[in-house]
Amino acid sequence: MAAGVDETVLSESAPEGLDAIQRVVARYLTFPGARRYTPLDVYAKAGVDEDWATALWRAMGFPEVPNDQKAFTDADVEALDLATRLFERAHLDRTVALQQARTMSQAVSRVAFANQDVIADFTTETDPLRRAEEAIELAKDTLPALDRLLVYMYRRHLAAATEQQLLIEGSEEGATNMTVGFADLSRFTSVTRELEPRDLAMLIDGFNGEAADVIVEAGGRLVKTIGDEVMFSSLDARAAAMIALELLEAVSPDKGYPPLRVGVATGDVIPREGDIFGPTVNLANRLVVVARPGTVLVDRATRDALASDARFEVTPIAARHLKGLGRVRPATKFTLRDNQIPTAWFNVVPSMPNPPSPPLHPGTKQPIGPADLAPLFPMALIEQEVSTAEWIDIPGKVLDVYRMYRPTPLVRAKRLEKELKTPARIYYKYEGGSPAGSHKPNTAIAQAYYNKAEKTKRLSTETGAGQWGSALAMSAAFFGLECKVYMVNASYHQKPGRRVMMETWGAKVVASPSTDTEAGRKILADDPDSPGSLGIAISEAVEDAATREDTKYSLGSVLNHVLLHQTVIGLEAKLQMEKAKDFPDVVIGCVGGGSNFSGLAFPFVPDVTKGGKQIKFVAAEPTACPTLTEGKFEYDFGDTAEMTPLVEMYTLGHRFVPPPIHAGGLRYHGDAPALCRLVQDGIIEAVAYPQTK
Repeated sequence: MAAGVDETVLSESAPEGLDAIQRVVARYLTFPGARRYTPLDVYAKAGVDEDWATALWRAMGFPEVPNDQKAFTDADVEALDLATRLFERAHLDRTVALQQARTMSQAVSRVAFANQDVIADFTTETDPLRRAEEAIELAKDTLPALDRLLVYMYRRHLAAATEQQLLIEGSEEGATNMTVGFADLSRFTSVTRELEPRDLAMLIDGFNGEAADVIVEAGGRLVKTIGDEVMFSSLDARAAAMIALELLEAVSPDKGYPPLRVGVATGDVIPREGDIFGPTVNLANRLVVVARPGTVLVDRATRDALASDARFEVTPIAARHLKGLGRVRPATKFTLRDNQIPTAWFNVVPSMPNPPSPPLHPGTKQPIGPADLAPLFPMALIEQEVSTAEWIDIPGKVLDVYRMYRPTPLVRAKRLEKELKTPARIYYKYEGGSPAGSHKPNTAIAQAYYNKAEKTKRLSTETGAGQWGSALAMSAAFFGLECKVYMVNASYHQKPGRRVMMETWGAKVVASPSTDTEAGRKILADDPDSPGSLGIAISEAVEDAATREDTKYSLGSVLNHVLLHQTVIGLEAKLQMEKAKDFPDVVIGCVGGGSNFSGLAFPFVPDVTKGGKQIKFVAAEPTACPTLTEGKFEYDFGDTAEMTPLVEMYTLGHRFVPPPIHAGGLRYHGDAPALCRLVQDGIIEAVAYPQTK
């Protein structure tokens, strides 16, 4: 006997050559017991039906054995019984159980073949029989330890996989967001023709070893090796990028390797049977094919994830055609799903160092109460105006209308960046996709809804360039309300298209100052050619509402509840910046009354006042109406005729009439009190520019 193997068996195998002896050794290494059972015997002893046993045997990667051949041991019976009970206890259906068996088999098979190579090569003995005997002796000494080591390594890897799974945030059902990379030895085909088989094997082993060390040390996962290529993954795009760069250093021509190239992509993947699949994997695999030797080629999602990390310098390249994926270009637009529309508005007041001062009654100059505002606004909007709650739920019917055009895209202005030759990453939030063509429906829809809920029949309002008037006309039509719009005279004639749009939605539009109100008639008496102003138009709209029982007033800017409704812009933008793996250093917007700028900027204010982040907020206004940059911070009327409450704000004086510049919506003598207070407190910076620059 040679280490438990009958010498007669070995001797009989010797004339057939080394292959026959190795088969005997392999049989001993697998199961040292006697082969006494046929397949049918094993099925019966394990109490398992033939179909299941055969399927499980195949899943474990073993060839079929004729039913009359005694090829199995007691260990086979035990294994079949154990596998069946294990899968039943885990409540796995047979399809899933077979998948698990297949995965385990493939991993163990690879380990077994690698170990066999070592065992077969450990000696320089040339005689096949002596060689086999020495291999058997080695197996006898090492297999028990190897068994324990395999169990230990499995447990360790299971613990790591479980820990990683707890960190994963699934983006779609069954999908996981991660970064995937492929590292490939270029010119490998030609290298294989130049090297001897043993040298080629050493090259591959060295490459796989270097790659595994780099990937594991950086906290990544070595998914698999495929000869001249390794696949790795990481939950962190920056960690994956660092792995890619370190691979270039570890596997370099200086160390005798062909040039390495790496492709990296970030997105959703499907984990299955220890591997990962999906379009992100396909993209990474295509990127490595077109990457130049010695470089790392990343997709746009990875690039954006690295944008804020100074350790990485990403150089854009021309669009490429990737097989199966088409022409791939850099990302410029970041969108949200319909179910990601904000469901609550954000109130900036609790995040302000100093809240706005209370408005004053135009007659008594004392702080006003809800009863003073009731003739102009529905009670729900009055409550929002004075609310100190950080979040206010958006009604379902308002969300239903929002879904016509929201969420709106955040766009990377790459051509502008190129034109300016700037390293800055410039994004803009495009609000022009609403039916009215601006951001104004965000509050118009809400105001129309609340008025309808409180039985209002008719709305009056002012408009400068026509965007607000168009938005309210549309919203009034949605909720079955009449609408009267006083349009600043200069814009009424400059922008007839806007007037026609409002009239198409059923609104009545007049040029302001008009002869329809006492305030308008007084202005015209003093200046028959008055170009008008928002202050004048507000006076007319307020007078209209105050003198009719069926009418409430709607304002398109300035007031707290208007700015509140506009925060859907900034709330979406924050989500989209996360999707772009970026965060703003500067937030810029134009300012007339403040709703556009505040809607974008206010959701970012707590990041500064509470979160300690550094963001520069820049409010840009026209030099023709430099409210924030040249106005006084004091109480003033919101309209020319002194009918509205007084609010503390930057103002040029309520009788100021700006020149008729094209940006009619920016021609207002004051600004939103909340915005003005943040400027006063140094949170927001104001600048002014002429319309031709």
